[in-house]
Amino acid sequence: MNQLNKILLITYLLFSYNISADSVPNRPDYHAPIGVMRDHIHKKGEIMTSYRLGYMYMDENRNNRDRLTIDEIDYIIKPTSMTMKMHMFGAMYGLTNHLTLGLMGGFAEKKMTQINNNNEPSSMDNNGQFDTKFNILYQIYNDGKNYLQFNAGLSVPTGSIKDTKDNGDFLSYPMQMGSGTYDLLPGISYSGFNNNWSWGGQFNGTFRLGRNNSGYTLGDIYNLTAWAARKINNSFSISLRLDGNLINDISGKDRNINPMTMGMMAGQYMAAPMNPELHDKKQIDALIGVNFLVPNGYFIGHRLALELGMPAYQRIDGPMLENDYKLTLGWQKAF
Repeated sequence: MNQLNKILLITYLLFSYNISADSVPNRPDYHAPIGVMRDHIHKKGEIMTSYRLGYMYMDENRNNRDRLTIDEIDYIIKPTSMTMKMHMFGAMYGLTNHLTLGLMGGFAEKKMTQINNNNEPSSMDNNGQFDTKFNILYQIYNDGKNYLQFNAGLSVPTGSIKDTKDNGDFLSYPMQMGSGTYDLLPGISYSGFNNNWSWGGQFNGTFRLGRNNSGYTLGDIYNLTAWAARKINNSFSISLRLDGNLINDISGKDRNINPMTMGMMAGQYMAAPMNPELHDKKQIDALIGVNFLVPNGYFIGHRLALELGMPAYQRIDGPMLENDYKLTLGWQKAF
């Protein structure tokens, strides 16, 4: 056997362990890391429900790739930190063995701390329902070890874009709950498996349709993610993932948020988050995750998962708060 044939044989053996099509859905790593959605389909008549708790913390200001001190921010109000907690509820239903329908909704809690030019601290918060997403997942390839599917979705503007502070002023764009527009959510997902390893990738887009009734359109979003997971045993797996996001700037402006009209700073917004021209962002996160599939007992088949991530790269059109870390905890169960 020549050298080339040996290499081809080794490659074939590495990626063709004896895995039956029925065994893959029963692996802890059959589902992607919990921060990834729309990654798999379900058999005809099967229902899956899920809950995710997401937490994100933002701290310090940045312009492009440079961190800024408070004194370098040329605004009257200067954000110092922001937290967001999301409660996400999902359901999936296998309409056929190749077509699955999905629904995702929930509510969020946001809080921002800030300081003014007189070094007086303050904070504001908001909570409420965010936009609801309807999805169709269609599997186009499945050989028992490799899975490929197209995703198509629609985000419905159930989240408010007109929430106000206690004094009646409108909250800035990041503090609102929704986009105010119907958004298309196309995507494609791939996942592969061998004896103890799995891997996958996904591309998703968020494309806004028109302007909302406040006069603006949030920027389109392009998301590309890839992961690899190691099955430790029949119940437990660990994963590493890279997640890249490109967020375009806001088009138009919220007619309820206007620049100052008097004084030396006339024509400027009081705080950077109120400026619609400062929301362009590029970011790559590195994440580590754990999936656990309950093997027996009363809770057999329940999936528990955790994923923690931090930015490996971020470029912000600022001055705006930078991301520090994000955490996702999740539960899933198919019936």
